[in-house]
Amino acid sequence: MTLPISDFFHSALAQVWQIGALTLVVAFIVRRFCHRRPHLAYLLWMLVIVKCLTPPIWSSPVGLFSLAQIDVRQDGDASGTNPASGAGLLGPSGESPAQWTARMEADGGIGGATIAADAEAGRFPSATALSGWIWLAGTLLMIGVTVLGWARCRRTIVRCPKDKDAGLEQQITDLARRLRIRRPIEVFLSDEPVGPAVFGIFKPKLILPRTLLASRSFEQIEPVIAHELVHVRRHDAAMMLMELAAKIVWWFHPLVWWAGRHIGRHRERCCDAETVAGLACRPARYARCLLDVLEHKQELRTAFLLPGVRPVEVTSRRLEEIMRRVTTFRGRTPHYCWAIAILAALLVLPGSPLVIETVADPNDEITAEEVQNKLAKLESAVWQAGLSTDETKAFLKLAERVKCDEKVLMSLRANGKLSEVEAKGVDKLVSHFGNPVEDELAKLREGATQAGLTAEETKTAEKVAEREAFDEKAIIALYETGKLSEVEGKALEKLFKHFGHPYADELEKLTELAKEAGLTDAETETLKHGFVRAGCEVEKVVELKKSGGLSEKEATALKKLEAHLGKLEYHIDNPRDKEIPTLLKLARLAEMNEAETDAMMALFKRVDLDEGELLELKKSGKLSGPEAAAIVKLESIFGKLEDFAKNPRKEEISELLDASIQADLSLEETKAALKLAAIINFELEVAQRLKKAGRLTDVEAKALEKLQRLLER
Repeated sequence: MTLPISDFFHSALAQVWQIGALTLVVAFIVRRFCHRRPHLAYLLWMLVIVKCLTPPIWSSPVGLFSLAQIDVRQDGDASGTNPASGAGLLGPSGESPAQWTARMEADGGIGGATIAADAEAGRFPSATALSGWIWLAGTLLMIGVTVLGWARCRRTIVRCPKDKDAGLEQQITDLARRLRIRRPIEVFLSDEPVGPAVFGIFKPKLILPRTLLASRSFEQIEPVIAHELVHVRRHDAAMMLMELAAKIVWWFHPLVWWAGRHIGRHRERCCDAETVAGLACRPARYARCLLDVLEHKQELRTAFLLPGVRPVEVTSRRLEEIMRRVTTFRGRTPHYCWAIAILAALLVLPGSPLVIETVADPNDEITAEEVQNKLAKLESAVWQAGLSTDETKAFLKLAERVKCDEKVLMSLRANGKLSEVEAKGVDKLVSHFGNPVEDELAKLREGATQAGLTAEETKTAEKVAEREAFDEKAIIALYETGKLSEVEGKALEKLFKHFGHPYADELEKLTELAKEAGLTDAETETLKHGFVRAGCEVEKVVELKKSGGLSEKEATALKKLEAHLGKLEYHIDNPRDKEIPTLLKLARLAEMNEAETDAMMALFKRVDLDEGELLELKKSGKLSGPEAAAIVKLESIFGKLEDFAKNPRKEEISELLDASIQADLSLEETKAALKLAAIINFELEVAQRLKKAGRLTDVEAKALEKLQRLLER
């Protein structure tokens, strides 16, 4: 898999600004919080180097840079092509306008017309190529300088005399053991004024200049040697190699070099702290030893790219930090520093945008701007397919009319609703780029094979799907209303039998409700047709009802269902569906008109049957006219809302209302039952005694009988 040069260029630009942002943030944190925490400062600065060597090709939901560049894409919109065929009506996959223009120019033009090279389109690849060559030249120069420096250090070691000081080596071995260094270290005494420094990653070599050892005892130079050994223990040579790699790649980035200077300073601070702790010596002794090295500043050369004590880095600021050093430091990087560094790495190393893919809703309206963007792509596609001027104009007008919807376009083509010029343009595009709905057709063929459809039935199903623009709701509506041919109906019936009817659950529930509402079988089937045409979505059925889109029989059946359930509008996104019959019973008891009933249902849905919120709205006067009228009528039954909210029997009242609905009490009987219950304090035995004594009215007696039969069931 190869990465296009433009993608590589954009990834490099993303990495440039991310490295810069991270460097500035680290600089602020170190300056603000790490005055006395050299190890934490060093790890944070090394995080910048790791970021330099981490390509921005992976993302993470916790990555700060990923979250800063969230890319929300709709499924299928990323490429604008047909994955199955490698192309769509919008042009070939992965080919930019500049690329296809160059290709077409090389082929001699399209449709007899020569396409001139687009100078504006050619600038970006040229600038990219030039930038790449400049970067490569700088990188090669950096590699050359590095190799020369390494060769010079290597030559210094090779020139060292082979005779060794056994006593010095034993003392250094003992010192390494005290510092808990298990790796064997070779000691080289150099006649050249280079060092002290450490050379090598896997087999470390300690380089000591003879001028530093002259006329000094081992105790006097012990802190300097310990400093070099600490570099070995910390694997600073490997860390410097990483730093060097970052500088080679990002040689043009000034903040990378600035970060390198800070890393060197904090590396030495860490070594100073660990040396003082490892030797358990007084900071003053270590500082005097560094001053002794400083005296040789003119004599000793700095070892190129090697960790060690550098005379040029022995500054007054560093000496002051050593003198303030607390000797209780244990000599290793604290665990909390590693924890902070690892957490920071998880946050900043992912650099690719976080892609969130969403499924496009076919009902979502495409914006005018999106249509224009798609038309711009189509303008390049028609040139590639060789459309004539008339075909191009006709096709672009057609595409704008259907909002660049390829499924609708192919549906018009399948239904023969295109003009001759439009049809020719579409045929040329399909011939050049392939069928844009081939993916959907392939899935349909696979499903047809699983369902056992014959070849003829499969072709028939494909024609129906393409004719209806793969609109599942429209196809099912045609099937349910008997508007498909016999072959088409059989094909869909086999598919439903194998995969199940898409609306099986909704239609089963609708059948149960229709039965409860007393609809006949014919009315139930008619009602099903209306719901299927609306995709079994209550909102769409309501829209059809309001717009007059239902047939007379469908409207009659729906009216009977609503007489039982209440208006369908009441059930849209209502979490309290079970309370709707009770509220409708209240509306009838209070003799509300249609407007007042609608207002009451909307009000109770808005407050979610919360009595406290309802009371606040009433007291604040924020109720509309119909809502206020509905509340007044409700209060004529139960009394003031304030009193009902405090009524200790309100739960019994609600239960009695539910029971009256289940027992099919009339409005008059329900009113009588509520009044009687309030008088006898909801005591059923008292009501039965009154009935035996003949002290109940006929309406009260009938209501009591119906409620008793309900209790017996």
